[in-house]
Amino acid sequence: MIGSAVLLTGCGGGSVDVSVGPDAGPVYAPAFDIGALVNGQPVSGLDVQPGDTQTVNLYVGDSFELDSNAGVFWTVYVNGVAVPTVNNAVVVGNATITESVVSNSQFSGYVTSQGTLSAPVQLTLIATSVLDGSQTAQINFVVSN
Repeated sequence: MIGSAVLLTGCGGGSVDVSVGPDAGPVYAPAFDIGALVNGQPVSGLDVQPGDTQTVNLYVGDSFELDSNAGVFWTVYVNGVAVPTVNNAVVVGNATITESVVSNSQFSGYVTSQGTLSAPVQLTLIATSVLDGSQTAQINFVVSN
């Protein structure tokens, strides 16, 4: 407190004017922010934050990566069924989705197929903040031929 008074005195004044509007409230940064790469290229317009759900189209042969700026827990579903997230290969029809949790801020994978897919495959990733379990976001990958 004394250091502040000395600093303000040295600046030539001891008052600071702050304007606060009637609707002003605390502004908090999101718990995390996720971006995505497909085949090494950023997905344009994808910026997922808690409370968001976004969908990205993938094709057989594509690789993908999700990067969070903070720690998250990754939960993975393929066509609505939960799957483990530790270097796992999931086979659905002719498609194989190989996924890997690189760290609690990065998730990657790729899609292969032994033939033509009879229907699109839904890969859903839910990111939950390590610091606040109520902060979640969802990224849906729709895989097709």
